[in-house]
Amino acid sequence: MSILKAGIAAVFGDLPVAFWLAVAAIAGGVLWHLAAVEDARRMARLEIKAAIEAEAAKAGRQADAATRSVLACAGTWNRSAGRCEP
Repeated sequence: MSILKAGIAAVFGDLPVAFWLAVAAIAGGVLWHLAAVEDARRMARLEIKAAIEAEAAKAGRQADAATRSVLACAGTWNRSAGRCEP
């Protein structure tokens, strides 16, 4: 054990335990912060992706409804007015 203490003292000097506890607390805080930021980014990406997919589905439903309206027209479809004219 004394060899280990001597080796640590040779590399880092004679620093008190409170210093190392502070270093460990700061390192833990930084790691926790980085993990929290990554989680927030992941959640934001998922929310944005869900919003894009919902908008695409809505646009697809609107296009399908418009297609059905055109196909159901018994007369002539007026493209500029967007309606069926008998």
